[in-house]
Amino acid sequence: KRYTLTVDAAFDDVLLGCIRMHGEAWLYRGYRWLIRTLHKRGYTGSKKMPFGVHSFELWDSEGQLIAGDLGYTTGGIYTSMSGFRERDTKSAGEVQLILT
Repeated sequence: KRYTLTVDAAFDDVLLGCIRMHGEAWLYRGYRWLIRTLHKRGYTGSKKMPFGVHSFELWDSEGQLIAGDLGYTTGGIYTSMSGFRERDTKSAGEVQLILT
């Protein structure tokens, strides 16, 4: 199988995938609003603002989103907050973690 990894290409889809897989848990409405707002306003890391909110997306050869990860960067360090994979793609989560 061939996979493609993208960054910040489908932030909302990854967020919804995490909620589908894990439930709202700590990704409640107010927090979702906060990280979406930070992402949309361009908090993706820079010299002036070394903090960024990101999504990583793993796509299959047919262009379907099969796994994703939400996290943030502080300087050069990435911290994963949550991730998901589609149920029928057992190894997709492992591939995505290795690539990120």
